[in-house]
Amino acid sequence: MLVLKSKRTIVLSGISGIGKSTIISELNRTLVFEHLQASALIQKFFQSKQEQNYTSEQLRTGNIEENQIALSEALKALPSNKNYIFDSHTVIDTPDGLVAVEPTIFEPATPKHFIFLFEPPVIIQQRRERDHTRERPERSTEQITEYQNLALINCAMIATHFNVPMTVLSTSKISEIAELAQNYFTQSM
Repeated sequence: MLVLKSKRTIVLSGISGIGKSTIISELNRTLVFEHLQASALIQKFFQSKQEQNYTSEQLRTGNIEENQIALSEALKALPSNKNYIFDSHTVIDTPDGLVAVEPTIFEPATPKHFIFLFEPPVIIQQRRERDHTRERPERSTEQITEYQNLALINCAMIATHFNVPMTVLSTSKISEIAELAQNYFTQSM
């Protein structure tokens, strides 16, 4: 197993149901990094403030602005001597519609590269229908297309904000994702 030597944060983004968790599980087999999941960081922040324990669905349908502030604060509290893959969304599918995540939310993570996972919408729809472990709103192929396109555009805008690269890959390109992550993690600061 490769031991990583310097702090780097890679943001792995894509819409709900694309397969970010699956990719990260695969990457954990050959790379050493801490997996940051936005919903888990928000939940941990609220728990530290002795507030209610929220489910991912409650966070998705709750006060997005409050959640984003909590996420930013949780990211600020992370140690600076580790490598991270930040499993995150650039657009959130709320009951009131699609909400773009502001670039400033990512600042405490100091992203070095954004990887956007992209698949044909019909594939994403099938994955979402098969995954009974998470609550997700039912969306048509057309709605998933709109969601994915907006998320891709916002991811590009956020990467541009940080002046860092963005790579768009299919979830089937696990070896390319692993190589990219390994290269970023092993670069000298």
